[in-house]
Amino acid sequence: MNYTEKYHLPQWVETDRVMMRDFNQMCRDIDAGLDRNAQAAAAAAGAAADAASTAGAAVTPSALNSALFRAAYNHYHLVDRMEPIPRQSGVLRLPFVEGAKTTVTGFLQEKDLLWAANGEELLTLEHLRVSFRSVQALTPTQRLMAATFTAPHPGLVTKLRTFGRTTNSTAGDPGDCTVRLINQTNIKQPVLEHEERTSFNFDKGNSYGGFALPVHFLLHTGQRYRLEVEMDNLNSKPDMAMEQAGSFFEVTGYQTASASVSCNCQTEEAGRGGLALVRYSYAGKAPTLKLSWGGSQISPHRIRTFTDEQGRTMREAEFRRNTTVQTSSTLKVSCTCPAGSDVSIYQLGAVLI
Repeated sequence: MNYTEKYHLPQWVETDRVMMRDFNQMCRDIDAGLDRNAQAAAAAAGAAADAASTAGAAVTPSALNSALFRAAYNHYHLVDRMEPIPRQSGVLRLPFVEGAKTTVTGFLQEKDLLWAANGEELLTLEHLRVSFRSVQALTPTQRLMAATFTAPHPGLVTKLRTFGRTTNSTAGDPGDCTVRLINQTNIKQPVLEHEERTSFNFDKGNSYGGFALPVHFLLHTGQRYRLEVEMDNLNSKPDMAMEQAGSFFEVTGYQTASASVSCNCQTEEAGRGGLALVRYSYAGKAPTLKLSWGGSQISPHRIRTFTDEQGRTMREAEFRRNTTVQTSSTLKVSCTCPAGSDVSIYQLGAVLI
C-alpha cells in the first residue's frame, strides 16, 4: 500500500485488500483536514473584515479633520516657543501689544494685552478705602513703602499719592523708584502682576506735604493686592507714607459689557479649514468669547486652563473652522463681559489646514 505525500491517505494497489480499518481512518483524516481548512478560511475572512473596517474608519472625513486639527494645534505651540518665529505659510501669531495691527472696540490697550471690564459699580476711591492698609512707610533708613487693599470692582490706577517730607541735597534727588503690584488673592501663590519704573520728580531742597507718583496699573474684580514702592536710594531722606484717610490713588472705573478686536489673515493659498486660539484670563464671572472668521461665526470647540511662565492662571479657547478659508480673511474676537467681571486677552493665533 502506498500513501499520499501531504495527508498520508492510503493508495491501494491491485494486490492489496481493502481493509475497513484503513478505509475508515482515511475518511477521518479527510474530514479533519476539511475542518481545519474551513476554520482557517473563516479566521482569514474575519481578519480581512476587521482590517477593512479599521482602514475605512481611518479615512472618514471626521477622523481626518480631527487629525489635521490636532497637528495644527501642536504645530502652533511649537512655533510659539520660537523667537523670532521662523518663516511660515498659513500661520498667524498676534500678541496684543501696543502697535499691533488690529481694530479694537471697547478694549483698553495695555502694554502687552487688551483689557475690558464690566464692574457691578464704577470703582471709586471710596471702595478702596474700606480695605486699604498702610504696611510700611518710607524713612531716611527704609526705602520700601508698602500697602495692602482689595479691589471690589475693576479699575485703572493712574496716580499714587503720599504725604510727608523730603530733605534733598543741593544737587537734588528726583525720587526714582520701582512700583510693584502683587496679587495676593492666593496667599500661597502670590503673583507679580505689574512692575514699572517711575519717579516722584522731587524738587530741589526741602519739601513738605503731598507727593504724586505717576503709575499705570489695572485692578481686577475681587482681588487682594500688595502695592510696593522701592526707592533707588535715600539721598532725599524721605519720611512719607500712603495714608488711608487721604486720596492715595487716582482711579478710573469701567463698565463695558462687550468688546471686540479684529485683524487680517493673509496667506499664500486657501485652506480647507483652520484652527484659531485665543489666550485670555478673567476675574469674576467667566466671559463669553466668539470668533468670526471670514464671516463664519464660531463658538469655542474646547477651553483649556494652564499656568503661564509668570504664574498667572490663563485660559485658551480653541476654535475650529471646517469650511474653506480664502487667501485673505478677517478674524474678529468678540467678548461679552457679565456684570462683575473683567477680561484680559493676550494673544490670537491661527493655523490653516
